[in-house]
Amino acid sequence: MNCKRQKHVPLSCTGASSVAYAYQVEYQNDPKAAAINRVAEAMHKASVRTCNKCGKEFEKQGRTECNQVKCLICGNIQCYICSATIPADHSHFRRFGGTGTCDLYDDPGLVAQIAKAKGSVVGNLVQTVPGLRVSDFDKV
Repeated sequence: MNCKRQKHVPLSCTGASSVAYAYQVEYQNDPKAAAINRVAEAMHKASVRTCNKCGKEFEKQGRTECNQVKCLICGNIQCYICSATIPADHSHFRRFGGTGTCDLYDDPGLVAQIAKAKGSVVGNLVQTVPGLRVSDFDKV
């Protein structure tokens, strides 16, 4: 054990650098809680967008909120769905006669993006953290 990390026997130094091990250290007495936290973080990250102009991250609070978003830092206006920088007059959105294919209020792809992120992380954790089952994440 020359890696200078916290004690990680019986794992090798390489094994101790894995994501699963990092969460076990963070929640030493409750690896299931650590895994649930990891899934929640991935689901949140799937709904976050980045401003095209300044790089600040932002998120809508609900699926039915307006998809025309204005950055609070730099004032850039962009579409939440496709991330294109758009004019302030709603002309990007198809219901307003615009050329875009995006809806002003609905975002059906958001639910799918979040579900995909959850499924990916759950699959990884179930394979790498002993004792976890897919059903452990049903309420996340």
